This record gives sequence, structure tokens and C-alpha cells, in this order.
Amino acid sequence: MSPAEAGEAVLDLAAIRASDAPRVGPKMARLGQLASAGWRVPDGYAVTAAALEGWLPTAALAELHRLFSAPTAGAAAAAAPAGPPPGGQQRLARLTEQARRLIEGQSLPSWLADAVADAHARLAARTGRGAALRVAVRSSAVGEDGHGASFAGQYETYLGVSGADEVLRHIVRCWASGYSAHALDYRRRFGGSSPLRASDLAV
Repeated sequence: MSPAEAGEAVLDLAAIRASDAPRVGPKMARLGQLASAGWRVPDGYAVTAAALEGWLPTAALAELHRLFSAPTAGAAAAAAPAGPPPGGQQRLARLTEQARRLIEGQSLPSWLADAVADAHARLAARTGRGAALRVAVRSSAVGEDGHGASFAGQYETYLGVSGADEVLRHIVRCWASGYSAHALDYRRRFGGSSPLRASDLAV
């Protein structure tokens, strides 16, 4: 990724507008628009959905596909998008726990870690809190608050997170929460991709 692209991977709230919803999700886009209009909203920054696209290693992606692919017949069927596994809710719960452990065991790429650290340092300076800064790490899914589905409460929110290293760890955990049994079932019922794609979720 080029330096210019890396600079667009993590956006300060002041740079975000409603038109950025496809990149940062409608939740964060609305906060940015309100801030630009002079409303008092919590300061922050967003990791774009595009920044998270492709961060999982090939082997991890293959394992996720294996976990959530139903048995198929023929090449055409094998090319179909993976869906929730057959076998009931207990099996789904086991598979989603495996998926979350797999994802949470991965590290974000160094260029993205650097971009988050820079954004966190800027936020700490703006708030004047320095190392005492505590933040909430939460999803801003691209498909949230739509006409057909809200996705409210489907992903985890982590409060009181301190320091760039912990923020990075919780970004991964937030994204991994898209693999909870209830989130996958909600996505399936309302037409979302299953399993989750990185491009579906900003943080």
C-alpha cells in the first residue's frame, strides 16, 4: 500500500462527512457530519472498511471458508458464497468460536498499526489527555441502519481501552465479533454476506 493510501486508511473525525458512509459506515459518517456542523460529539477516528480488506493471511481465509462451507456437489456449487453450516445452533456456536479464535490470533499489518498509532496520538493531543486517554472501540458496519436491517447490537463494543497497542488488539476483536453465532444468523436472515467480509465493517 502506498503512503497516500495508508493515509486514507485511518480518518480523524474532522475529515469524515456523511458521504463517507461507504468507507466508514453510517454510524461514524453521521458523527463526522454532525461535528462539521458544530454539534458536540465525541472525538475519535475510524479505520476504514477498505483498510481491513485483505488483512487476513491466505491460510486463515481458507480455514474460515472451510469452517463455514456446507458440503457441495460440482464445481459451480463449490464456487458459491459460503453460508451458515448445517447441523443446528450448537454446531454453529462451536464453529463461530473457532473462527473468532482464528481471527483474534492474527496481527494487523505494520502499515495499518502505524496509521492507528498516529491517529491515536493525534486524538490524545487533541483531548489533552495524553497517556490517560481511554477510548471505545466499536463497529461501524457499512450495512448498518439500512432500510431492511439495522444490525444494532450485533457486534461487540469495548470500553475503556487505553493505548495504541490495546486499540489494535480490540480492532481485531471487534471485527472478529462479526463471527458470533447471533451476528452470522442475523446476516443470513437479512441478506448479508456470510461469512463476514472485511469490506463490510469499519471500526
